[in-house]
Amino acid sequence: MDIIQALLLGGIQGLIEWLPISSSGQTMLIITNFLSLTVEEAYSYSLALHLGSFVALIIRLRKEITSVLSNLLRLRIGIEEKFLITATLVTGCVGMPIYLFFTEGRDLDASYVNMLIGVSLIITGLIMEKAHKIHVKETKELSLLHAVVAGIAQGTSAIPGISRSGITVSSLLLMKIEQERALKLSFILAIPIIGGASLFSLTKIPFTTNLLASFFSSFLVSLLSISALLGFARWLSFSKFCLLIGFLTLTLSFIRAHPIIKIML
Repeated sequence: MDIIQALLLGGIQGLIEWLPISSSGQTMLIITNFLSLTVEEAYSYSLALHLGSFVALIIRLRKEITSVLSNLLRLRIGIEEKFLITATLVTGCVGMPIYLFFTEGRDLDASYVNMLIGVSLIITGLIMEKAHKIHVKETKELSLLHAVVAGIAQGTSAIPGISRSGITVSSLLLMKIEQERALKLSFILAIPIIGGASLFSLTKIPFTTNLLASFFSSFLVSLLSISALLGFARWLSFSKFCLLIGFLTLTLSFIRAHPIIKIML
């Protein structure tokens, strides 16, 4: 990977991070199919790229983060703080085994992982399609069940192709949480998970100038686009995009995995 490719990859990740289309799944498809990295390297690299978006997210949500941290430090733990703590713990329990599966030295075939990404995008699209049809007029109070379900949903986004924001917001919408609140909770909930996964992934790949360039590109594009794209995602359903890319990825992966096609390639 050269410096131009690194900058482009970071820019793509930073741009699509705020859309519910699985930025890690999309970057993995690019890395495995065009940059010839192994599945393990692609998985770690795609997660490490989130560090730039993570910093941009902290800047964007600094008021909300300060409020939550202030309440925690003063031991003023309300319903929202309990929700965030519980959901984060559940996310770790669900997501860590998935993360280790993709990073602990397994020789995973790129074609089959691409198929998994395709299937995951289709699942994400179907869930988002169902959730998008729900119109909540009066939101329910947050409960332990909401936190556990949101945590499980976010944990499954460690599977490449499952959109973290798409699956988390959809799970809350399906449990009758109003859309604006679901979006806010989803992005605050993302902060410890994205930060932790990104920093942990840095231990799996060499820290190079190209990686630093990707971070910078991801951060800059994320910071410049976050407000516009979050507003865009608020009013449009990306379920059909996930379904389209999912079916396309799955079809091409089946073709590439066919023995005769492999010989030709």
